[in-house]
Amino acid sequence: LFVNIRDNNDFPYSNLFLIVSLEQPNKKVKVDTLEYQMANLDGTLLGDGFSDVKESKLFYKQNQSFNLKGDYKIKIQQAVRQTGKIVGDKELKGITEVGFRIESTE
Repeated sequence: LFVNIRDNNDFPYSNLFLIVSLEQPNKKVKVDTLEYQMANLDGTLLGDGFSDVKESKLFYKQNQSFNLKGDYKIKIQQAVRQTGKIVGDKELKGITEVGFRIESTE
């Protein structure tokens, strides 16, 4: 399982913090807090792309099986905040798209 992020040079941070929850059909929820490096030390963005827009395929879970029949729900929240502040940013500048990808291991 992967989280796909498209960002540009307006993203002011070097790391991205996400809270990802996976709700199963039986209503059990698995929650993970994840941190991803999004820029090099010099501030250039990581990811694929030829312009200032980059795409990153961020690892979420490996060998996740979907054994229960029914609907699974994914919720992705950002949890970025400025250093020294308790309240997180409401909106992340520079993040233009967020996606979720499931790949078969076979």
